[in-house]
Amino acid sequence: MAVRAIFTLATAISAAALADPVMEGISNAGAFGRHAYTDHSTLDVLPSLVVGLSCALLLVAILARRILVPRGRRIPWLRVPAQALDARAVLRLLPAILAVQFAALCTMETLEQIVVAGHPLGGTVWLGGPLAVSLVLHACVGIGLAFGFARLIRWSAHAAAELIASVRRHARVSARPAMAFTLGHPPLRRAFAPALDRRTGRAPPRRTS
Repeated sequence: MAVRAIFTLATAISAAALADPVMEGISNAGAFGRHAYTDHSTLDVLPSLVVGLSCALLLVAILARRILVPRGRRIPWLRVPAQALDARAVLRLLPAILAVQFAALCTMETLEQIVVAGHPLGGTVWLGGPLAVSLVLHACVGIGLAFGFARLIRWSAHAAAELIASVRRHARVSARPAMAFTLGHPPLRRAFAPALDRRTGRAPPRRTS
């Protein structure tokens, strides 16, 4: 399903972008000795975070549209079931999220190394630290962000839908002709009856002496 694919990308790329500078910061501080675990650059973090958050915003827009558009008028790939991002769905997506997260981390770090050093540094430098520590840290960030993102995206979609619906209601009320409301009031309509009759070609009956 498109929604779950977008959610997987949003979570995985954002998690990689958030965990990478933390892991590299710990390594650069000398917590694991003097081994060269990093490329001493975080140039890739901001672009990756922008991509991840853009996917999340797209998902919010899709879910808000699902709330606002009647069921029969929805575009097929926007027909999102209510349980699409519940806890069970997120739990099932975790293996895919972690796999995409490490693939994204490897890709962004390799591209960063090419930009900074002119070539990939090879080995496990893309992990930013010792293998076991890096895997655990990135996995914890990915799992935590998956459940947090799901809740935040659902809340944001409902908030956006309520805001759009409120703006629409306000626009409809503001667009109503003020005169139509005024003349619809029975006492005022009786007061304006002679003028209205003249407009329609009917005149009030003449009094006979």
